[in-house]
Amino acid sequence: MENFLLLYSSGEYLKQVFKVLGKTSRGSLYRLLEQYDGTIESMLQKYNYKRLGEYNSRLTPEMINVFLRFVLGPNKLQISKAIEYTKIILERRGVENIPASSTFRRYANHFKKYNYEKWILMREGEKVMIRYSLFDQRRIFMHC
Repeated sequence: MENFLLLYSSGEYLKQVFKVLGKTSRGSLYRLLEQYDGTIESMLQKYNYKRLGEYNSRLTPEMINVFLRFVLGPNKLQISKAIEYTKIILERRGVENIPASSTFRRYANHFKKYNYEKWILMREGEKVMIRYSLFDQRRIFMHC
């Protein structure tokens, strides 16, 4: 196995496969052999790429909608309470395989990072949003 791996990683052995897959480790080689079903496509990595600002998550659109309804509410619930209430609602709706709390928390942090103005507007209100926007504009002009 070691000899094969050294030969393959040099790029001189199985040149066509090396062009498609590139260098690999022993663990990757075993994984690729398990996936192999007779076609090269079966050995390619199956990543789910997203654009900047999009979030790759196990959360379904239904889960996201229920969660955002609690997180973005004017009651300013803590994220942990919003997660707890979301799980209760999803259980009552009969949803199976509800993700862990950390998955919801990561989604909330991602949403806040990429949609901060919406986060402030929905949780704090329009007056705070206007103050936030004016403060942000002053800060930008001060650094110019």
